[in-house]
Amino acid sequence: MAQPAYPSYGVVHVVTPNPQRVTVHDMFKAYISIYFFYHKKYIGFMSNYT
Repeated sequence: MAQPAYPSYGVVHVVTPNPQRVTVHDMFKAYISIYFFYHKKYIGFMSNYT
């Protein structure tokens, strides 16, 4: 099984339970989830770009 190019934080596995059938919509939801994960973690740093 190939490893995802992005870090996995559990939510990715929930969004894409079957790696063999990953859709663009699943990828988008995973990206948004990870974006907000970092956004909340580094809110002070990210606020310069949002």
